[in-house]
Amino acid sequence: MLKTLPSDLPRPVSLIVHIGAGECSELPAYLEVGAAQILLAEAAAEAAARLRAGNSRQASVKVVQAAVSADTRPRPFHLANFPDLSSLRPPTRLSELFPGLRLVSKETVTPVDPVALLRDSWTMEKSDGSRVLVLDAPGESLSILRRLQEADLLTGFDAIRFRESPEPLYKDAAPAAAIAEVLQDAGFNLRPDIDEDPAFPRVWARLDRAALKRKSQIAALTDERDTLRKEVETQAAELARLQKEVGAQTTELTGLRKELDTLREANDRLHRGQEELLKAEGQIRLLRDLFLRGGDL
Repeated sequence: MLKTLPSDLPRPVSLIVHIGAGECSELPAYLEVGAAQILLAEAAAEAAARLRAGNSRQASVKVVQAAVSADTRPRPFHLANFPDLSSLRPPTRLSELFPGLRLVSKETVTPVDPVALLRDSWTMEKSDGSRVLVLDAPGESLSILRRLQEADLLTGFDAIRFRESPEPLYKDAAPAAAIAEVLQDAGFNLRPDIDEDPAFPRVWARLDRAALKRKSQIAALTDERDTLRKEVETQAAELARLQKEVGAQTTELTGLRKELDTLREANDRLHRGQEELLKAEGQIRLLRDLFLRGGDL
């Protein structure tokens, strides 16, 4: 049972969302911290009705009868004689741990998407105060957390408490370690609640906003580095292209210089030939003049 919220949770508390609230024995603790808004979601109709009737005068409390899951296809809700073990997923190994377990009903329900639950009830817009999410939805914790993460709502919560078994006890359910990994990757620090049942330990995940900010800064710097690296690669490719182009132009210029040298040599030969021709023409004219004068030299 939740007796207190994490001691390091900033006050005031603006929102507490409890999915799978049952009859919510934790509600006095929620009210004690003065939570401005308390949203309780419970799939079992009778438990939800009792919860709603018992808190009709609490303006801060809203009760929603709903099974919550990222998978909103209609399917049976497996209501157990131990209400805390009820789930949208059929049990597999539960009877090994709880020999007295039996299913009371398997009424078909249409689950509510967790993002829709939040947006239809209260907005997650930035406001003063901490937000808390409590998950008592065996087998569905990972589904709910991933859906909130996809919608960029997961880190809107300052603290999250989940309850899952170390080994899957429901069909296709994720073990507690997989859930912990998702939360840690998102920037949460984990610590088990005290005096907990080892078969279904409750674990608190506390968002480390300073670490999250550092992670965001590192991500931004990494993106900037990658952008600069791409720009350098692009500029290097352009430089290589220009160098290749200059090389081709240099080769062409060398060829033109050789052609020019050849033309100059030909021009020089032409000039020399013209000079020799002029000399020969002069000698011919001299011989002709001598011949016309009678051959005297």
